Amino acid sequence: MTAAPLNNEYAKRLPATHTPGPWMMLPETGTGRVGQFCILTKEGPRLDIASTYGWPDTPIEANARLIVAAPDLLAAAKAVVDACNPLPLKSEQHIAFAHLTNAINKAEGRS
Repeated sequence: MTAAPLNNEYAKRLPATHTPGPWMMLPETGTGRVGQFCILTKEGPRLDIASTYGWPDTPIEANARLIVAAPDLLAAAKAVVDACNPLPLKSEQHIAFAHLTNAINKAEGRS
């Protein structure tokens, strides 16, 4: 029996969770794919997060580094929002603040 797909509104109310950081990347070996990287948890039980690979002109290593940085970037974005939320902002700061909150919402599955 297959579960029914989630209603979008219901899915937006679900708590968004991800595998806690820190994460690390290691070159994949034994796959036959040159330049492939595996993203894993750095502490605790080793959990696979993702793998990056692509065509020769794909920035595979840069993509892997960005994925590895994701938990730290999310934590930093939340800290900035918390620190700046009660402060009066100039118009260009409102735009940056909106981009930051949109990125947090995207990372947490709310957009």
